[in-house]
Amino acid sequence: MAMKWSANIDLRQFNDDMRKLPAQISQAAEKVNQREAARFYADIKRNAPRSETGPHIADTVKLETGDATKHEYVVSIGDDVLVYAAPMEFGHTLNGIWIEGKRFWYPAKVLSARRHRRALARAIRKALKEVFA
Repeated sequence: MAMKWSANIDLRQFNDDMRKLPAQISQAAEKVNQREAARFYADIKRNAPRSETGPHIADTVKLETGDATKHEYVVSIGDDVLVYAAPMEFGHTLNGIWIEGKRFWYPAKVLSARRHRRALARAIRKALKEVFA
């Protein structure tokens, strides 16, 4: 006896669902990108080193929108006066005195990338479930 399998779907409904899919995924990606960029911005702003004097590099951290077609958000650090430099994270010598670095950008970037990837996958799965439910 032969095994039979049937998709048993309404093709018109399936095609309508497929047309909705890009918009659903796009909206989900927009929300996730905005939320994760704001979270990364807050982490960097909180963890950037500060001293007792003068302007701080933490004051130069900015969150801006990037390419709108990609739902891109950009977190940047540094400006013309306070330039972000690797010695700040890895340590440096100033007037013969060793100043320990404080790692704050790279570790936050790595953790944020992981969180973002997982959140984006969850959002896309949820959008797929909503469209095809």
